[in-house]
Amino acid sequence: MACTISVIFLAAALAGPVTAQNSSQPDLDGTWFLNAAKSKIAKHGPAYGETLRIESTGEFILISESIGGSEITRTYDTNGKVSPVARVRGGSVMARAYWKKSALVIETFGVQTAPSELPSAPNPRAPENAAPDAATNEHTVQRLSISADGTTLTRDFGKGNDVLVYSEEQQ
Repeated sequence: MACTISVIFLAAALAGPVTAQNSSQPDLDGTWFLNAAKSKIAKHGPAYGETLRIESTGEFILISESIGGSEITRTYDTNGKVSPVARVRGGSVMARAYWKKSALVIETFGVQTAPSELPSAPNPRAPENAAPDAATNEHTVQRLSISADGTTLTRDFGKGNDVLVYSEEQQ
């Protein structure tokens, strides 16, 4: 009996850090509105969503982006494995999502017809200077993070590229 209680206590003690690690991921859920005045957007850059709706369920994060009245929804598996997030003519848009500290990192590989040729693990030296255009075969990286007070979402496409700032309230 004492051995059983010790095993249960040990299992509970080991489970504690795992639970704490999962709760350290910020809550990105909600509807976010682009604040163009606070964002750094190239004059002739690609169109970005005026509104982002983010929903988390376990390992999966669903991001709906409304652009000019149309909505694009993609589901990302945050386990770090490459998976298709959208079907397009010529193949699939492939992406890998994972948490790095308090930011959700999404690497997009553009249109791929042979996903087996993609790297199987996150790239610690992922280029930060690729234009965010998923319609090409370019590798892009974006980082989503939330402010300490939880009222601002930042979507950073890396050095020299766009930084989008979203607010919970429409501007």
